[in-house]
Parts: sequence; structure tokens; C-alpha cells
Amino acid sequence: MSVTAPPAPAPTGSLAGRRIVFRCDASQRIGSGHVMRCLTLAGHLRQQQAECLFVCREHPGHLLALIRARGFVALALPAPTEHTAAGACSALAHADWLGVAQEQDAQECLAALQAAAMLTAPIDWLVVDHYALDQIWERLLRPYCRRLLVIDDLADRAHDCDLLLDQNLGRTPADYATQLPALAIRLIGPRYALLREEFAAWRGASLARHRSHPPEHLLIALGGVDQDNLSGQLLAQLEHCALPATCRVTVVLGRNAPHLAALRRQASQLARPCQVLAGIDNMAEVLASCDLALGAAGGSAWERVALGVPTLLLILADNQRDGAAALVEHGLAIALTGPEQLADGIATYARQAAQLQQKLNPPPNDDNLLIDAQGCRRIGQRLHALLQPLTIRTANAADEALLLAWANDPQTRANAFNPRPIAAAEHHGWLQRVLAEPARHRLFILQHADGQALGQIRFDRRPDAPGNGDAWELSYALAPATRGQSLGARLIAAGCEAQWQALGPQRILARTLADNQTSRQTLSSLGFSETQGEDGHRHFVLLPDRLPKRPDHENS
Repeated sequence: MSVTAPPAPAPTGSLAGRRIVFRCDASQRIGSGHVMRCLTLAGHLRQQQAECLFVCREHPGHLLALIRARGFVALALPAPTEHTAAGACSALAHADWLGVAQEQDAQECLAALQAAAMLTAPIDWLVVDHYALDQIWERLLRPYCRRLLVIDDLADRAHDCDLLLDQNLGRTPADYATQLPALAIRLIGPRYALLREEFAAWRGASLARHRSHPPEHLLIALGGVDQDNLSGQLLAQLEHCALPATCRVTVVLGRNAPHLAALRRQASQLARPCQVLAGIDNMAEVLASCDLALGAAGGSAWERVALGVPTLLLILADNQRDGAAALVEHGLAIALTGPEQLADGIATYARQAAQLQQKLNPPPNDDNLLIDAQGCRRIGQRLHALLQPLTIRTANAADEALLLAWANDPQTRANAFNPRPIAAAEHHGWLQRVLAEPARHRLFILQHADGQALGQIRFDRRPDAPGNGDAWELSYALAPATRGQSLGARLIAAGCEAQWQALGPQRILARTLADNQTSRQTLSSLGFSETQGEDGHRHFVLLPDRLPKRPDHENS
């Protein structure tokens, strides 16, 4: 099979001059996945002309040499000792993966960055991908960065970050409801999976190639380390499997895999052709050429789904169980309980091949498309956008068409108290009245510093408000293109601050539909108290002494 990959995209310079630091580790115990997905993101950001640097601890099996071979600066933290490992104990499920206490790791990280002259100004983005780090470590590093991104899969600990990425199927934003600051943005699901651009390049050809038929090429890829040599156990099971005599086998591992030499000896003795590849840089091409993969239930699962490759899944760690279950539930893979189940798994695949291919190769315009290999692009856009300061301004007559388009967006109307569309003439008269009476109505637009409008917030005076009388009631709407970016909280926070700066602190009221959980959670997270409810509405109040947190981090 052959395909002409598109040329690499030209650097856009959207992150030119931005300094981005990654804190992640690899080891024989941790595996290579955290470092590899950070390398994937760093490679994309480098194309946007960002300066990326890694900080990693020298665990046995670290990947510092690989990071440097990819052209990135990699600062090494000292290997754990028996003494430091004893201090790593904490309530976190994976605390011992760090090898030291979080406070010590933070101090050593800062010292390494200081020695590398990286602390002369705040780092633009600090990216943390480590199950043994939480808000304790993040708060110690916060003063030295403008923004902080956490990459997580577990939703089992609290974070202090601006942006959280969890690319797992089955995860929801609600899983992090109590674990993040109110204004943190949550990017959830495989749309944000960190895949190298080669997967986007090979996606079309691979999807076109894959059809349900007896496998002629079997791929075994269980991560870079495969500490327990499951690859060897699978090879031993092949003689019991109903595979075509012509079926060839490829095994892929990392260069530092401890059982690499033994696997090569074992492969040379198989009755069918078998090659063992180590440390390859064309994984997408290899995947696109196979008919069936035996793979882990971690991040690499999305590489296979993106290319439409049917998979027999093996769970290599407890933290992969939920992800594996979600893949099976969506009909994207078949799960094995262990290598001894290989023959049964291949038999199941033979029966379900057509259904698997239907799920793995949906129409390109399918609204339910799970993954398109564009996750890095989406993350890069968010990193760029969140470095742009948000400003709020008073609306004016020139905003009329924009406000009408936002107001008549179908989702906005569905969440409005009156869902009918608004006529242009009616909207014109309303806007003229609002702008003409600032003592009764205040209307603001939230925007990026470059002028891109993001949403509107309005305050209407209520001199007869329940409670202590005079108050202002807010209503707001986001630009449809900005939904899912957690901008509602930023809009309300900035609007309340602008309102109080202009008129002095006063009570601010809000109402939502009872079933509008997003607005209710947003208001509660910003300090609004729910007071009463009637006629299918929920009522909230923000008191003058509870100004919401500023929408931008102090180092912006």
C-alpha cells in the first residue's frame, strides 16, 4: 500500500516566542506514554514557533535521550533514592511514581529552570502530565508561569490549573466538577487526543483500505516498555489461532524495551513471518498497513481508532480499565482478559469484523465522529487564545447585527425564557432603548485583546427586587463558536467587575431555567447563592462582598 502524505504545514507563528515547559516522566514502571504524548504536543507547538523544554526525572527507563534526539532541551532531575522515595508517600494513588515528595520535586524543578535561565520572566505555559502531581505541586509553580495545563486520565485528584485535558472516551466535564478552579477550562474526549500529524496524513488512505476480511497482517504494539513481555506471550499463542497461513506479524516496541533481544529470538523461530521493530518513527504507516492490531488500552488506542484499525485490547494497568470499557461499549474494540485469550479474541473478531469496521469508519460528516486526528491543532488554538488577555467593553449600536445573530442561535433560544426567534425590528428597538438608558440597563461585550467578540452580558435594574430592594439582574449569551471553552464564567466575572466599577457594589441577581445545569453550575462556582425557585426557574444572588475571581491569571 502507498499513499502520498501531505506536506508538513507551514509554521503559522501563532505561538512565536512563547516559552512552554513540560513536566512529565517515563520509566520502566510508568511506561513511555506520558512523555510520548507530550512530545507529540510539543512537536505541533514547535511548528507554531513556540520554544518547548522538558523537565524529567532520571528514573530507570527515562526517555531524556529520545527527547533530546527530537531536538528539544531536556533538563534532568536526579534519580530517586531510597530516602527520597520514602518521602514520596501521600494520599495520591500513584504517589510513588514520582520518587520524591511533591514539594521536593517542585524545588528541584525550579532550580533546574533557574539554572537554564528560564525564570527571567514567567513561563507562558507549564504543561503537567504526571499522575503523582496535583494542586500541591501546581501551586508551588504557579507564580512562575502565566498559564498551567494539566493532562490527566484519572479525575482522582484536585488541580490548580487554567486548562485541563482528558482525552478519554466516557469521561465528562462533571467528573472534574469539584477538582478544578471555577474558571478552569475542561477539554474532554477524544476530539482532543494528542496524535502526531502523521496520523492525520494517513487517515484517509487507511480508512479507505480497511475492510472486513481475514487478517493478512497482524500488529502487536503494547507500548514502548512492555515490562511483563506480553508481546512474547502473545507470540507464543499464535499457533493456537485461526489465522490465514499467509498472515505475517509485526511487533513494535520502544528502543529501551527490556525484552527486545528475547523477542527477536522468539520471532525468528515462528512458523510465520514475524519482524520486531524498535523505536520507529512511522507508526501511522505501520498501523495503516495492518488488518488487526493487538494493543494496549491507553492513549495509543486513539491512534488505531483514528486510522480505522480493528483492535484486540489488553489492559496493562488499572487506570486503563475505564477507557477500555468505553471503547468496547462503543463498538470500537474487543477486549482480552490476557494473552491466553488471543485465540478466542481472533475468533470473535472474525464474527464481528463487519460491525467493527462500520463503527471505525463512519461517514466523514457524521455528527458523532469521535476523532479526526486534529487534537493537537485544537489544543494549540486554546493555548494561543488563553494567552490573549480578555477585555470587556460597553456595547454600542455597531454591535446590533452581531447581538441579533447570537440571540437567534438555536441553542441560545432553547435556553432562553422565551424560545421564539427575535425579529430584526424588535431587536433594533430593544437595543436602542438599552443604550439610551444606562441608569436602567448596562450591556457589555467580552472580547479578546485583538477585538474578537466572545459574548455579551446585560444588567437590568430591579428597584423592587426581593430582599433589600434595589439590585441588578444579569443575563448573558456566548458567541456560538465559543461554547465549550468555559467562557461563561469569565464573561460573568468580568461583567460583574465592570458593573461594580461603574456603579459601585450592588446586589446582582440571576435566573436560569431549572434544567439548565451548565448555567446553574457556572453561577454557583462564581459565588452566587441559590435563593429560591418558581415556575421552572432557579434564582441566584451575588452579594457586594463576593466579587468573582478575575477572569485572567495575575501573570497575564
